Amino acid sequence: MKKSLRKIIAAICMGTMLLSCTAYGADSSQNLMAYTDNVLSDGSLIYYFEEVAVTLPADWQGKIQIETTDNSATFYHKASHEKWQEKYGQEGGKLFTLSCTVNHDFQELPDFTYIGFSDQSVMNYFMIFPTDFQAYTDDSAIAAEFQQMNTEIDFVKQHAYMLSEGDNNTVSAAEPAAIPTTAPVAVPNTEEYTGSWVQIMDEFEICLLPDWEEVELDEEDKAEGAYYAAKCVDQDAVLIVMAMDLTEGYTQEEIEAELAEGNFDSMLEVAEEALKQQGYTIEKTEVIHDIPCTFFSYEDAYGIVFMDQGDSVMDVLYFSGEDMENNDGVQSILHSVRWVG
Repeated sequence: MKKSLRKIIAAICMGTMLLSCTAYGADSSQNLMAYTDNVLSDGSLIYYFEEVAVTLPADWQGKIQIETTDNSATFYHKASHEKWQEKYGQEGGKLFTLSCTVNHDFQELPDFTYIGFSDQSVMNYFMIFPTDFQAYTDDSAIAAEFQQMNTEIDFVKQHAYMLSEGDNNTVSAAEPAAIPTTAPVAVPNTEEYTGSWVQIMDEFEICLLPDWEEVELDEEDKAEGAYYAAKCVDQDAVLIVMAMDLTEGYTQEEIEAELAEGNFDSMLEVAEEALKQQGYTIEKTEVIHDIPCTFFSYEDAYGIVFMDQGDSVMDVLYFSGEDMENNDGVQSILHSVRWVG
C-alpha cells in the first residue's frame, strides 16, 4: 500500500506544523510520594503524602521502614526487611504498598484496596498487599512481630483516604463500582467532573483537562490533515489531532490484496510499520475503551495512532513537549479516547 504509507508518513511528520509559534517543554511531575509523618492523640501514626494520608496502628511505631519511588511508597516490617536483605539480599518483610497510576490496570491485582481519584494529578490511588507471607521466619521473635502487625492490616485499609475528601473515604476491592470507570479522568456527567469532552470528526471524543484550551487551526493546517489542536495553559505542551483517509482511491479488493502482500493483518499494522520506518519508537499497543491504540514516541513527540471503526481513517493524537510520555495530563487525555456514543 505505497500510496497509503506515504499518507501515514506525511501525517505522522506533521507534528511541527504548530511549533513555529509555540515553545515546548513540559514541567516534570511533582513528587506525589513525598511525605511527612506525625503521631495522633491516640498514639496512631499518620503519614501525609501529597494527596493521600495513611494511618497506622499505634503499636507499629519504630517497627516500619518506608521506601519510595515516583509513584509508590512501600511499607516494610523493619526487622524482617533488614534480615531478608542481610541474609538473602532480597526485599522481604513487605506489609503493603501505596501506589498511584493514571490507568486502571491495578484492578487486575489479586489483593488491593482502592483509595480514590485525584482531579489535580489525574491519578488513581490504591494499596497493594502481598499474597505471600513476607515475615523473616528464621527468627521466631521477628516472625511473631510481623504476624501481629499483619493482623492489623484491616485498620490500615480503613484509615487511608484522599486529603481532599477527609477521613473514612476508603473504598475496598469489594466495592468496584466506586472506582472510576472511564480512563484516568473523572467520570463524565457528574457534579465532580471538571474536564470537558471534545468530539473529533463525530467519530470519537477525548477528555480535555481544565488547564487545556483549544487552538484555532488555519486552512493550511487543515489541508495537511490537522483536525483539532489544543495547548496546555500551565505547561509548554501542545496536542495535535490529525485524521487521514488511507483507503481513498482504493477498492476493497485492492486494499485486501495489498494488506496480504505486505503480510499485514490490519491497517493499524501498516501505520506501525510506517512509524518504525520513519525512526519512531513503538512503545506499546493498548486497548482503550475497545479501541486498539499504538503508542509511539520520538524526541519531543508522544502520542497514539488508531483506526476508525470502518478501518479506513487513521487518527493520530500527537503531543509535543518535553517528557510527554511521563506527563500525567498527557496520559489522561490519551487514555480518555472513546467512540462517540
